[in-house]
Amino acid sequence: MAYLAAIFILSSIPGLTPPPLGLAWQDKFYHFLEYALLSLLLFLAFHSSAREAYRKNAHLLSISVASVYAATDEIHQHFVRNRQGDFWDWVADAVGVVAVQVFIFLIRQIGSSKKMLAD
Repeated sequence: MAYLAAIFILSSIPGLTPPPLGLAWQDKFYHFLEYALLSLLLFLAFHSSAREAYRKNAHLLSISVASVYAATDEIHQHFVRNRQGDFWDWVADAVGVVAVQVFIFLIRQIGSSKKMLAD
C-alpha cells in the first residue's frame, strides 16, 4: 500500500519536522491524523475485500494492522539519525486509529437504524 510506504519514507527522513500549527500538542495531533487516515484506508480495503472474513472483521483488522504498524514505525525511528521513537507518539497513533473505527462503526449503525425504520 502506497500510504504505508509514505509513512515509512517520512519516518526515515532525519530531523523531519512538520509545519507548525501553533498547538500545544501539535506533534501528537499530526500522529493522530496520520494514523486516522491509515485506519480509514485499511477499513476501506478490508471492507471491500473479496474475502468474507476480511469484510466481517474489517474494524478489528484495521485497528490491529494500523496499531502494529505504528509500533514498528516508532521502533524504526530509533535507528534514524535525529529521530526517536516515542511511546506517547504510538499512543497518539493508536487513538487516531481507534477513533476512526468508532466513528465508522457509529455511522454505519445510524445508517442501519434508518434503513430498518424505512422498511
